[in-house]
Amino acid sequence: EIPYPTGASVPFPYESPYPQQVDLMDAMLSSLKQDSSETNRVMLLESPTGTGKSLSLACAAMTWLRYQQECDLSSMTTASNNNDETLNTTGV
Repeated sequence: EIPYPTGASVPFPYESPYPQQVDLMDAMLSSLKQDSSETNRVMLLESPTGTGKSLSLACAAMTWLRYQQECDLSSMTTASNNNDETLNTTGV
């Protein structure tokens, strides 16, 4: 199983993000983790001026997209392997 990203695990272009940036990334990732079957969801996040919102949200979004891609690839690989095993056991 691929671990879900947290604010602390998000790759950041500087030595380390400020605590408020980690909190913002955690909030965004937590919101994205909620049931994705809901449509028309809105996420409101706020942070004071100069706290690095744009960079934090961009880094968290890219990390979440990478996580989703890894999950999709893992699912496709698992499905492909299951199909191969089915073909091998049926003699096809």
